[in-house]
Amino acid sequence: MGAYKQICEKCGRTVGTVAIRPHSTYTIELANGQTKEVKGYFDDAMAREIFNELNAFRQENGLNALNWNSAIKVNSDVRAIEIGTYFSHTRPNGGKFNSINNSCSGENIAAEFTSASSVMEGWKNSAGHRANMLYAGFTSCAVSVFVYYDVNEYGYYSRHMKFVQNFR
Repeated sequence: MGAYKQICEKCGRTVGTVAIRPHSTYTIELANGQTKEVKGYFDDAMAREIFNELNAFRQENGLNALNWNSAIKVNSDVRAIEIGTYFSHTRPNGGKFNSINNSCSGENIAAEFTSASSVMEGWKNSAGHRANMLYAGFTSCAVSVFVYYDVNEYGYYSRHMKFVQNFR
């Protein structure tokens, strides 16, 4: 299948190699009635790590931990795929972020971070994202991390990661 080289942003040296996982193909709806196929995979281990960091952050701020919500996981999975094509809280088909199954009330999205801690740090440092994570009215959450690769004409892979937190 291949491998992806991790390059140090400071010195440009290869710091590691990650095996490229098998992709699945997903279809998203676009606003013009057309569809687009997207290939990638979900990194469920990283999603759980983000969820655990989120609950630690809430508890540090005097709030109850959130419950994992499998019903809104469907929503966050779809949104993680969609934001690779159209990075917005509006869906590519023009619907609201929660129009998939109307099961969530808040959403945080992010792109191109490389770890659970880096995306959480980014959300913590953004007023709107931070407010969602620390909203006492939310009792549950689901997190999705979607990973896909682009291959250029020389055969080099570029890894992309999309992150979604949906709250209820």
